[in-house]
Amino acid sequence: MTELSIKESKLLRLICDDYNNSEIAEKMEYGLRYIEKIKTALFKKTKTSSNIGLLKWAVLNGHYVIKRKSTTKRPTRK
Repeated sequence: MTELSIKESKLLRLICDDYNNSEIAEKMEYGLRYIEKIKTALFKKTKTSSNIGLLKWAVLNGHYVIKRKSTTKRPTRK
């Protein structure tokens, strides 16, 4: 299995959770260019070229589990 750094793992999780680069930069408290640099390293390590490719790689390699959203509606509060 490919070893990822802590930063790469956190970035990968945020990508899989559908955050864009600027949102990730804000959450991780890094600059946008640094996030892009980490993401480029992830693409090389995982031999992928898109966010969808990263998601597929993460799921297939046990780095991310897709959680099913509830299909039942929650009662609304008044």
